[in-house]
Amino acid sequence: MKRLIDINLFNTEPGEKKVFFCQLCGLKCNTLRGQYGPTSFLQAMAHVKSRHDVHICPNTEKVWHAETVGLMGVSVWTRTRKEKIELLEKLNSILSKNGCETFKDKL
Repeated sequence: MKRLIDINLFNTEPGEKKVFFCQLCGLKCNTLRGQYGPTSFLQAMAHVKSRHDVHICPNTEKVWHAETVGLMGVSVWTRTRKEKIELLEKLNSILSKNGCETFKDKL
């Protein structure tokens, strides 16, 4: 079971997935196997720990990647089709400048 923590960071059950790819830029994620600790804020507050694998996009710390994450967040709250198209164009522009595959038609 994939547990989405952030668009850059994913937790899975130990050994569940051999390879994981970033949902934004498509690069193969770096994997830390057999980590032990909380996998969410609630688990941390309750002092609950479990064994899990962590998959992190190698572009996480790059400015352009953070900007695309922000645009994806904004797209959730965008109501008009015109605004969504503008966001998609901006997102695709950033991704293509950095050698990544672009989103085809919708956010």
